[in-house]
Amino acid sequence: MKRFKWAALVAAMVSMVGFTSCLNNDDDGTRTTLGYFRAVGNYGAVYFQDMYDFKYQPTTSLMDSPTSELAFLYFTYNQNDITQGATSIDITLLQNPTYLKRLYVGTTLPDEKETVSLVDLSSANGGIWGVNEFLVLSPTYLLKSGTTDENLTEELANHRLEVYYDANENTNTSTLTLNLRYTISGATAPEEGSDAEHWADEYTVPYTDAVYVRLSDVISQYQANNSGNDPEKIVVEYEDYNGSGSVPTMDPDKKLSRTISYDWVKVSDDQ
Repeated sequence: MKRFKWAALVAAMVSMVGFTSCLNNDDDGTRTTLGYFRAVGNYGAVYFQDMYDFKYQPTTSLMDSPTSELAFLYFTYNQNDITQGATSIDITLLQNPTYLKRLYVGTTLPDEKETVSLVDLSSANGGIWGVNEFLVLSPTYLLKSGTTDENLTEELANHRLEVYYDANENTNTSTLTLNLRYTISGATAPEEGSDAEHWADEYTVPYTDAVYVRLSDVISQYQANNSGNDPEKIVVEYEDYNGSGSVPTMDPDKKLSRTISYDWVKVSDDQ
């Protein structure tokens, strides 16, 4: 089955949401690292920061401005260059940055007959970035048969992820709930009296995406309905296929509501 470079790298990250590194065979101090980093700057002067504001400066200037605030990076650096009190380090990118798409928070959920089930939403490949700054999500869905690296961009344009926040659902509760929904351009709900979804047979290629939500978009709304308090956790609700195998469906009777959750990062008064 066709694998895509981006999807494979995301899957390899497992539970890492900051960054991780590994030792090369001949230890000259070189380390290889991958992870999510905040993108800063613009044309010709782009650098990256981790959740502690440590700066990662590419040795080769990036001539394209960042297309979002958060990027997936895969690079090497030399550990011997990190001295006490250092605030930055030079890095050598092993591939171009992959900028995550930002999901803007809506308030009105679409009709359940208009949305498509996801294959998976793994809690291991996402999480809260920094001190409740971003929520990274890595949903898996199916692309059309025959999708390759060459036509991937064109195919992805037909797939859309949206996130929603219902103020009524988030009142007088210690949990902040977001609803993730997925649609495919060209997918059609079964006709009344029929459960046939022939369009779904065309979608067989698994793809793991990576998107993010800026938590400041919703936390003030949550606090307004919960006496100014922060949540104890964030729950993301999504639609899964209610059956065996991985089959996309728009039929409400074939979809199952599932959730994943992340603990809110608590900050003490002395931090």
